[in-house]
Amino acid sequence: MDVVIECPICSKKASVSFAEFLVETTCPSCQYCYEPVHHFDAAHLLYQGPGFADEFRAFIIHSNGEYTYEKFREGVDDKTLVARFPLIQPYRLFRGWRKGVFNFGVFLYLCGPVVASLWAWYVTHSTLYLSGVLLPWLFGKSVHLFLKNTMQQVQAVSVFLIGALICAYFFGRYNWTVFGLVCVAFRLGVFFATDAIQDRFAQGSLYADQGLYEAFVGTGAFFVTSSPQPSYMSTRKWRR
Repeated sequence: MDVVIECPICSKKASVSFAEFLVETTCPSCQYCYEPVHHFDAAHLLYQGPGFADEFRAFIIHSNGEYTYEKFREGVDDKTLVARFPLIQPYRLFRGWRKGVFNFGVFLYLCGPVVASLWAWYVTHSTLYLSGVLLPWLFGKSVHLFLKNTMQQVQAVSVFLIGALICAYFFGRYNWTVFGLVCVAFRLGVFFATDAIQDRFAQGSLYADQGLYEAFVGTGAFFVTSSPQPSYMSTRKWRR
């Protein structure tokens, strides 16, 4: 069965065999070396053919069979093993304080700009400061429509946003435009922060709770695999 993979740098898609999916490959477009299995997540299931999810889940369950809870903890401590979550959203495994931190981040993402805008409107009595609600919403829609959260696109969005903030500050200090862009930057920053911690928090929950690990290790909810090491070509290319 062929697997559609996507380069994490340039988003170039390619079709490889299931065996090639598990080993290092080189993107034909940007020459970036990576292991597709380490960059595969639930969003990539949309590109796959029928039966892929069941076959991949069976492979994960078989592979996880050699990792007991004690071996998993030792591997995480030695930084030789990691848990990946290619078939589910990692937040489903959050437990304890990690779940609270993530939920607080989601609350800030959804309600932070709204609360700030209402406060600014109350203080200034100007409805223009409701731009703190409108601009983040429009910006979020644009990101979801045109971006795929790859490294280059995230960098491009960040540079654009910083440039817009600088221009707005120097050409109209402390006006509603600057306020709206600050709300956009805040919401975008919270989104990337909460997205970045998902895998780490889910792995931390598995590491801390033996019952949770043993309950899900045989379901294919997570994939215990070796920690990826950057290849010579990939590190040389991106250090330039």
